[in-house]
Amino acid sequence: MLNIIAEIGASHAKDYKAAQALCVAAMEGGADWVKLQTYTPDTISHKGAGLCPSGPWKGRPLYEIYEEAHMSREMQDELITWMKKAKIPWFSTPFSPEDVAWLEERECPMYKISSFDRDNTPLWAAILATDKRTIVSDGMGDVRAGVVLRCVSEYPANPVDYGLANRPVGEWGISDHTMSSMLGVVAIGKGATWIEKHIKLNGDEVTPDAGFAADCTSFARQCATWRAAYEIATSTKHAKSSLAGIVPQPVMVDGKKVWRRGNHVKGA
Repeated sequence: MLNIIAEIGASHAKDYKAAQALCVAAMEGGADWVKLQTYTPDTISHKGAGLCPSGPWKGRPLYEIYEEAHMSREMQDELITWMKKAKIPWFSTPFSPEDVAWLEERECPMYKISSFDRDNTPLWAAILATDKRTIVSDGMGDVRAGVVLRCVSEYPANPVDYGLANRPVGEWGISDHTMSSMLGVVAIGKGATWIEKHIKLNGDEVTPDAGFAADCTSFARQCATWRAAYEIATSTKHAKSSLAGIVPQPVMVDGKKVWRRGNHVKGA
């Protein structure tokens, strides 16, 4: 089964209605899951954390970035309650044991660990203690636990840099930061069963993820492409040709027995 995750990330812009619209568009577009990010500026960072060294947020104070990008506990609580009532499958990426404890109170069904938290042992311990399914991105090095998502932690990323010739062992997928559906198609052909994609509302050019997230229309097209690719990649059907009757057969031509194509189906 192919599992498509719509990551709403920071595309909500702290607006509850926008967050709802992203969730609805994700499901209508073909996602199986909506993923949140659960943190506060103080559970993911601190005021003396310094500047972002690269990427679309280069030069900005990290604490300031997380202050801008995070969804408040109050808003996320309201969104989770609404998603449960709307029967929208969801889960989240926490960034600290405090975030995990908060999500456990809201019955988060599974967890994602970001590439940057590969060696965050307190976070791992808190998540593993829940005994729930765990998805892990490998953008900061090899990972051998949970469902592994091959990741390149660049925004946007070059699909060639995903190294799919050396794909993860076991159940795996991709955290797709590229700008098209091509990476997903190739990964599915190599056995991937999970695709995570950041999404944004149509016309959004200003939220923190806008430079690499797929807008809702593009996301829907990509989902359709990935579903078609998965159907092709997993099909066991090898159809027999309807033209089987014209394969070469022995026939008499000018008094000689030769092999020639022709319509040799009886009664044709």
